[in-house]
Amino acid sequence: MSTEVEIFKGDSAVLKVLVTLNGVPVNIAGFSMRFLVKKNVLDGDAAALIEKTVAGGIVLTDPTNGKAEITLVPANTLSLGPTELVYAIKIKDGSGKIYTILEGPFTIFPVAVQIL
Repeated sequence: MSTEVEIFKGDSAVLKVLVTLNGVPVNIAGFSMRFLVKKNVLDGDAAALIEKTVAGGIVLTDPTNGKAEITLVPANTLSLGPTELVYAIKIKDGSGKIYTILEGPFTIFPVAVQIL
C-alpha cells in the first residue's frame, strides 16, 4: 500500500500506523517494526537518511489491535530538504516472516522560520 508522508523541514510529527489484513487489525505483539527514509527505493538500508525501530522512535501503542506510532523529531529533517524521498515500514513476526506495511513518497517542504 502506498501512502504519502509530508512534513515541513525541522518539524516534529507522529505517524500513526494501523496494521491490518483484509481490513481486520493484526495482533503485532512481539513483532519488530522498522521505518526507513531513503533518497531512492533502490538504495541499500545502510544509506537510509532516517531510521526508526521499536528500540528507538517506534512505539507499539496498542499491539493487540495493530496500532503503532512513529515519532519524528526536528533533527530528523533539519539537515534534509526540501526534497522528495521515499519511505517504507516493515514488520517481522515471531516466525521471522517480513511484510511491507506501507511505502511511498516522503516529502519535506521548506519553511520560512527555521527555529522558534
